Amino acid sequence: MNFFLRSLTLLTVLACVCGAIDAPRVAAYIQGTFIANSYCDSATAYSSRRIFAKTNDGVYYAAAAFSVNQNNQPPYALRIYSSTDGGGAWTMITDPSITIGNYAKGFTIAVDSTGALHLTWHAWETGETGHIYYKKFSGGSWSANEQVSATTENGGRSPQVAIDSTDAVNIVWQTESNGTTYYRKKTGTSWSSIQNIGNLGAQTSLAVDYINNLHVVGGYTDSTLKYVKSTSGSWGTVETISTSDSPRHASIVVDSSNNPHVVWCDDGYATGKWKIFYSTRTTGWSARSLLSDSNISYHDPNIAIDISNTLYVFSSKIAGLNQVQLAFTTKPSAGPWTPEVVHTEVTTNARAAQFRWSAWPTGNRVTGESDLDLVYFERESGGSIILYPIKFNRGLAQIQPTPTPSPSPTATPLASPTPAPVPAVSSTGWLILALGITFLLLRRR
Repeated sequence: MNFFLRSLTLLTVLACVCGAIDAPRVAAYIQGTFIANSYCDSATAYSSRRIFAKTNDGVYYAAAAFSVNQNNQPPYALRIYSSTDGGGAWTMITDPSITIGNYAKGFTIAVDSTGALHLTWHAWETGETGHIYYKKFSGGSWSANEQVSATTENGGRSPQVAIDSTDAVNIVWQTESNGTTYYRKKTGTSWSSIQNIGNLGAQTSLAVDYINNLHVVGGYTDSTLKYVKSTSGSWGTVETISTSDSPRHASIVVDSSNNPHVVWCDDGYATGKWKIFYSTRTTGWSARSLLSDSNISYHDPNIAIDISNTLYVFSSKIAGLNQVQLAFTTKPSAGPWTPEVVHTEVTTNARAAQFRWSAWPTGNRVTGESDLDLVYFERESGGSIILYPIKFNRGLAQIQPTPTPSPSPTATPLASPTPAPVPAVSSTGWLILALGITFLLLRRR
């Protein structure tokens, strides 16, 4: 009898293990904390920008646009919040005292190895005339504003900033008139000359690889998604990733082999439905792959990568009138994209999720699905006012596929992750268990 019980127990364990192996890996949504009400329906958009960062010593910074008059109209102000306890509580840092005026999407942030925060933005100064500026937050205070774009150049917009392994500041931006993209670098206290790196259109996205090469992708102003790379400080020729309808909202990361991976929105004008596409480059750009439901519109795809080169993409899925959901998919380095998982936020309309972006590529890598930090905003009413609260989530994990309810818009402690359920037993596991029990019963006879 003891032999029978021991054997049955062993077979049950084996069945559960096999079931866990065979069971699909489902990413799950862990609700985080409220940061602040923005009163702005583009508080964390676009996905091409980086507005959420984490320092090497664990300090989070989240930047967003806020409607000054709390009516989802300009003028807009930039506010930056920080958290030193893993996202449980958020505090607005010293006001950078900058003007972003009538445009809510014109700034990005990055952090360096010392924990300093770097900010670049464009300021509409008179009508459509504007310039690109930069400043740094360190030791609790901001440096003076520094103009990055040329004094004679009007309409500079959509700046992107990235910090490389030497803590050099790399900035790209575009002109309003023709989409020409410019680059400038700050090393220590010295700025390089301004370089014209080609016509990439608007809404560019910038990434630094493991050997400090720069990768830039952009589109929107014509029917072509474009890419250019700087190798050892020398910019190459602009390449075409995709020629289609109107590519926009591109987001880029690089893997451990320094290959770029890009997601973007496209085909909205031609089909009436904006779709999410993906492409990567080794010796040349791959054909674009569709990641979304072709019958539904999506916006703001944002991409991240982990230490095993697994890719993660969040996008805003337009489920209906005033109903936006966060759609998630992932791709192992040697496997296909997984089916979409929708983290339903119908009542509060979560949108424009932004992955955490940290110091240099090694800091940008996540350790797995449990380390995918993100911020986003929701459409939430407060009487006659739309609050558009900004919220933080600490990661995804392979646990519950059902999202937990959104918290009320107050600064509440970060909810603890829901314990993982007992792995489901697959058909393979049940077969092993049945055969084992049959064998034991026959043996007893």
